[in-house]
Amino acid sequence: MADESILTEKDEAQTEGKSVLTDESTVAPEEGVEKTEAESQEKEETKEAEPVEYEFEFPEDVVVDDELVGKFKAVAQGLKLSKEGAQEIINLQIEAQKAQLESWNTTVKQWREAAEADKEVGVKAFKENVAVARQALKEFGTPELREAMDVYGIGNHPEFIRFLYRVGKQMSEDKVVVGGNPKGEAKDLARSLYPSMAN
Repeated sequence: MADESILTEKDEAQTEGKSVLTDESTVAPEEGVEKTEAESQEKEETKEAEPVEYEFEFPEDVVVDDELVGKFKAVAQGLKLSKEGAQEIINLQIEAQKAQLESWNTTVKQWREAAEADKEVGVKAFKENVAVARQALKEFGTPELREAMDVYGIGNHPEFIRFLYRVGKQMSEDKVVVGGNPKGEAKDLARSLYPSMAN
């Protein structure tokens, strides 16, 4: 009976060695699962660490500022945006710019219509009055001013046209016309006062 007791104790010891807490066959799979999860996490972190190469698509009528696009790429990478997400932001910006341009063109058009209907420079004599304003611009304006007028559309603003019209009108009224001058050109003041000194 003592032998059986000893054998029983050994069996119990062996059984204890294979208990849930110490059985290698039970622990091994758990360690394997943990290892697989750790590897997946490592792969995911490596994937996230790799910089995304952005290649944006722009409509043909859009002028692309390469420097600004480069800055946006850096921001997109810093925010870890996907290619699709970054492209959506680009599309939204293009849409906003087009809406802004359309709004500005409408404003310039409204200026032109207001100038044409203006009592001083518009209505029936609009073309003639604009010609007077153009003469003032030709006399005192610079190429840079003309360029700014074209870029910003201010040449259509009624107040700007009115200002140049008044300057042009004043120019024509200030001309001194001496009798006997068929071309209506102003003579030199010294020659008018001292005709005998003229060569």
